[in-house]
Amino acid sequence: MKSQISLIPVIEFPTVKDAESRQTPTGTSWTNPEEWEMYYKRELAKNYSSVYEPIAPGSFQYRLFDLDLKVLQELIDLHTADLPLQESCAFFGGYVLVVDGQNTLYPQCCGLLSEIQDWQKLLQPSFEPFYLMEQHPSPRFELHDKEIHIISRDDFEPFVPITQEKLVLGCTELQQAVLRLVQELEEFSRKMDSTFAKKYGVSSIAEILLWRE
Repeated sequence: MKSQISLIPVIEFPTVKDAESRQTPTGTSWTNPEEWEMYYKRELAKNYSSVYEPIAPGSFQYRLFDLDLKVLQELIDLHTADLPLQESCAFFGGYVLVVDGQNTLYPQCCGLLSEIQDWQKLLQPSFEPFYLMEQHPSPRFELHDKEIHIISRDDFEPFVPITQEKLVLGCTELQQAVLRLVQELEEFSRKMDSTFAKKYGVSSIAEILLWRE
């Protein structure tokens, strides 16, 4: 039976830290999700005009396509607060892999939305094994006949949350998910550019904050 596969773009909201920000709950957001969720909501409310639900309890990653334009501008301004826009990296976050309705693989530390460039390697008829270039630890993607093997194993750093060490997916189903994601990102890019490119003095703000390698 074929799996239902999708990829959801998520972002991590930058915030301005103050004394209250240093009063963090015990444990981690995955071991103590209720207190950490309250903490994140408090921090986001101080920095953004709307507060969204994370993609999962214990996660600090939020669905990119949920953001209204006002929050998106606030995100751009905070993301580029320390560097000129042209020198900025893409938004922090990445892509949550959903298999049969279950969040199966989350972006790890330092992930970027520009890792869509890595996911697109899956569209090639044949590819060499690869990792997602920015995040750590990173899953390894391998092609075995008509299957994609995703290996989430690292000898030095654990995946958070605990992640299935080996995931085997149909190549065609995963490729279709990547193609749908690219189409959704292109549509969102047009929305970003029509709203913000002229305001920030660039030809394409999405090229910098979503796609730049």
